[in-house]
Amino acid sequence: MFIEILKKYEKKSIFIYILMILLSILLMFQPLKLIKLIIYLFGGITIIDGILHIVSYFQTKDELRLMNFELVEGLLEIISGTVTIMASEYLIAIFPIIIGIWMIIKSIIKFQLGFNFKTVENSKWLNVVIMSILTFILGLIVLFNPFASAIVATATLGIILLIYSILNLCEAIYINLKFKE
Repeated sequence: MFIEILKKYEKKSIFIYILMILLSILLMFQPLKLIKLIIYLFGGITIIDGILHIVSYFQTKDELRLMNFELVEGLLEIISGTVTIMASEYLIAIFPIIIGIWMIIKSIIKFQLGFNFKTVENSKWLNVVIMSILTFILGLIVLFNPFASAIVATATLGIILLIYSILNLCEAIYINLKFKE
C-alpha cells in the first residue's frame, strides 16, 4: 500500500518537476516579466473570485444568508486583488522569499520520505535524504539571498530552482523505476 501511494505521488511529481524546470528557465531569462505576470494573474484571479463570491451571495435565498459570509469574502478578495496588482513592484521583492520558504517546506517533507523509504530493501534511501538536504540548503540560499536587486535575485532563483527541479525529477524517476513492478 505504501509503495502504491509513493508511486502515485512520484508520477504526479514528475509532471510538476518538468513544469518547474520550464518555469526556472523562464525565471533565468525573463525574470522581471515573469514575476510581474504571475503577480498580475494572481491579483486578477483573486478579483474574479471576489466578484463570483459577491454574485453568489446575492443569489443565495434570504433565509440562507444568515450564515453566509460570501459578501465580506468577496469584498476582501476584490480589495486584496486590487492591492496585489497595484503593489506589484513591492511584491516582486518578496517573491524569492516565498519560493525559498516553499523549497524548505518541500525539502523537509522529502527528508521524512527518505527516512520512510529506509524500510524498503535496496531502496537507496540515503540518496533521497541527501537530495532533500541539498534542496533545504538551496531553499536557505534563496530565503537569505544577499542580492539587493530583485531581478538578479530572481535570475539566481531560476538557476537554483532549475537545480532543485532536476534533483527532484531524478528522484521521482528513480522511485518510479525502483517500484515499476
